[in-house]
Amino acid sequence: FSRSSNIVDVALCKCPADIVILNGKLVNVNTKEIQDGVSVCIKDRWIAYVGDGGEKRIGDSTLVIDAKGSYIVPGFIDAHTHLAGQYINPYECIKYIIPTGTTTLITEVLEPYMVSGIDGLKELMQFFSNQPIKVFFLAPINISISPLIKDMPEEDLSYLLKREDVLGIGESYWQEVLAKKDRFLNLFNKAFKSRKTLEGHSAGAKKEKLSAYVSFGISSCHEPIKLDEVLERLRLGVYVMIREGGVREDLKEMAKLKDMPIDKRKVILVTDSIAPDFLLNHGYLNRVVQKAIDLGFDPVEAIQMVTINPAQHFGIEDFIGSISPGREADVLILKDLKDITPYYVISRGNVLVKEGEVVASANLVKLSDKIKNTIPCKPKFKSDDFKVICKREKRVNIRVIEFVTELVTKELVVEVEVKKDEVRCDLERDIVKVCAVDRKGEHLFVGFVKGLGIKKGAISCSSVWDSTDLVVVGANDEDMASALNRLIELQGGVVVSIDKNLVELPLPLYGLLPDCSLKETVDKMHNIKSVLKDIGFKFERPWLVLSILTCAAIPFFRICESGYFNFKENKIKDLFVK
Repeated sequence: FSRSSNIVDVALCKCPADIVILNGKLVNVNTKEIQDGVSVCIKDRWIAYVGDGGEKRIGDSTLVIDAKGSYIVPGFIDAHTHLAGQYINPYECIKYIIPTGTTTLITEVLEPYMVSGIDGLKELMQFFSNQPIKVFFLAPINISISPLIKDMPEEDLSYLLKREDVLGIGESYWQEVLAKKDRFLNLFNKAFKSRKTLEGHSAGAKKEKLSAYVSFGISSCHEPIKLDEVLERLRLGVYVMIREGGVREDLKEMAKLKDMPIDKRKVILVTDSIAPDFLLNHGYLNRVVQKAIDLGFDPVEAIQMVTINPAQHFGIEDFIGSISPGREADVLILKDLKDITPYYVISRGNVLVKEGEVVASANLVKLSDKIKNTIPCKPKFKSDDFKVICKREKRVNIRVIEFVTELVTKELVVEVEVKKDEVRCDLERDIVKVCAVDRKGEHLFVGFVKGLGIKKGAISCSSVWDSTDLVVVGANDEDMASALNRLIELQGGVVVSIDKNLVELPLPLYGLLPDCSLKETVDKMHNIKSVLKDIGFKFERPWLVLSILTCAAIPFFRICESGYFNFKENKIKDLFVK
């Protein structure tokens, strides 16, 4: 964050700037003004001067950009994403984000930490730290329904909180925080001493419970999906992050905010991760800003929601978030505020996009073989491993995970027939098997799910939420074994097996991310969707459906290697209802 004296000399016309932008319309996010005829002068990656008279700071080696009346805008900040949870190779992710004008990413890193510990996380952080755009991190807290996931060691948290590129503690689920308040107060107080933020996850909390959660010092929440939830949090002083990305698209519902006479400086637009096909074909946070404007938000207000607002939330507004002297030179030039397509992108004082052409790329930093081998169990599973044996009665009641939506599940109790001492799938009632197994292959639980629609085959996935488990769903035991074994051979991925014929997306990096181009990833995902559609799969994003089965936050009936988990009772549940 250190600045040089050169920027002072540029401001005082004692030395030339490295870059001078002339004749621009400055979108001033500090005052919500558009200022005409403004120059921006850059030196040593910093903004040195903003105002008129930029010509006086031009030297022989100065790069001069004539904005010709175009709009000068701060680089965009994605304040909440999951770079290790969106099925995009890290190099390809940065490569495709560069032209879109997002110059800062703030990412959760729970996923790689759970899989590979602090050493594996350091490696990913090192990769993202050596890129043309900035990546900041949020220290993870191990919240999981799995008894195998242990609390983060204090030395790991202390190390992360000392890093300048760690801005806070990542999203912590309100139910867990209230249930274990002493543990979390200890962790959160460490963050406060380091002047870090506490990111929230308050889905379903309201009134007394929401206030109790916020009283821990929680400063943001990205979970509101209704206007009244947004207002309740804003009124409690919480920054509200509106999601529009690969998991949820909430912006249309939240567009009602635009007509309300309330201060919107605590409203932030985020992706919460992006879908690979969207990044490939449409863009990134620029498309979110575009949609906000198309829905009627004031363009300057929408730009504030991805610049100064997130910078102020994280306490880094003296570093980024506005076109102001002393800030790092993250600058976009847009021809029109109704078309959020930058034709210049400057990050850290370096031109990445010039007149619409990308002139800088992501840095290809080699990742070690260690993070490509995070599933130590052997591909040894047989169809008998998924049999559900019951020798008690001819009919029994079992618990089933029923899908209400793509993300939300509930507990369903179903009476089923026992055939030859075995409980089997019931395809007529859309009930198939689900299995969660830990990565060492030592613990395994088989249950049932309803509502997916599949009539044959199986699908397995290693990129699951809040857990290191491998998950497989299937209509028959043979394909479940086939899909799971291939998943292990790949050291991670999404695998469909139909009559033991395989369609797959390898995810060898941490068992979470692909090691191929974005185009290849999108093609493989398309193939998986097409094959699953042919066997009746109901949902648009099958990998997401499997990922959430282990989630420790979204309501309310889940699975891990030790059994079902009921959030309402906060405990592990058996398959059979006694």
